[in-house]
Amino acid sequence: MKRLLQICAFLVASAVAQPAVCQPFADNFEAPTIDPFWSVFQQLGSVQLSTDQSQSGAQSVKLSAISGGQRNIWLSHTFAQPTKGTLSVWFYDTTPGSPTVYSGLYAFNSVTGHGYAVNVADWSGSNYIWSGAGVGETPTSISRSAGWHHFVLKTTATEYEASIDGIVVGSVAGDFAFDSVYLLMQGPNGPNASFYLDDFLFQPLSQPTVGVCALYDTSKAHRRNSTVPIKIQVCDSDGVNLSSADLTVQAIEVVRVSDQTTGVLEDSGNANPDSNFRYSDDLQGYIFNLSTKGLTAGSYELRLTVAGDSTVHSVPFQVR
Repeated sequence: MKRLLQICAFLVASAVAQPAVCQPFADNFEAPTIDPFWSVFQQLGSVQLSTDQSQSGAQSVKLSAISGGQRNIWLSHTFAQPTKGTLSVWFYDTTPGSPTVYSGLYAFNSVTGHGYAVNVADWSGSNYIWSGAGVGETPTSISRSAGWHHFVLKTTATEYEASIDGIVVGSVAGDFAFDSVYLLMQGPNGPNASFYLDDFLFQPLSQPTVGVCALYDTSKAHRRNSTVPIKIQVCDSDGVNLSSADLTVQAIEVVRVSDQTTGVLEDSGNANPDSNFRYSDDLQGYIFNLSTKGLTAGSYELRLTVAGDSTVHSVPFQVR
């Protein structure tokens, strides 16, 4: 674990922030130059596109080390914030049976200090290595062999998982994320080597679609100058309740449906400061005591937002 922490500390210190990637990203290294998604670092070595080996197409990216001291060679990308999802790359092992340098797929979380990796190591020529989420460098059951191997790192809200060639080689339960990724070669002065990587893929973890489920009779007409208890839950597309005391729901406006006229948003009493819905443990949802003072008869919508979701949601109510 000490070695991984040393690598992590060096990489985090040298990371260059780049724009956030909200969409999946794939790189088959077929372009004439390195994609701007990547930052390139070359200390006693080189990063170059090569036709020597390829998993698909005609090219891959080649990491090569030379002698002279500590070798640090990589492609990296730094995300704007910790991200959950899957990172994968094809790795061509050129030195099975011979320990040379560290090389493979690495990810890090600068906030928690967690590192994640599937790689070859300078202390093992016989097996591939996995590590991360508090687990030190651990030999896998997969023997090193010449040719292409698929390295995968996956983080979710419940687990970190590392796999090689479709076989899970290690996992740790917990809530994990990464904010940087490296296609890396690193090691102290020693035997030189070149490794090839191809068909990189970043697949962010899909977020559940957020919706609002009404917990009251939306067809009931309420008297003017009365209070309408708007009771809701925040739910996903399958109707699973996502509500919690830590998730803020805020009322923003009242709109008359027939002519889209905006009315005065007013709560009854002091139960909803800052126009925020109040979370109820009993309800496992939220309550907003809406005053109908000043509203004329008709059909209305209460429009609201959920923290972390840019969509404006609405729930209906009637005034008679």
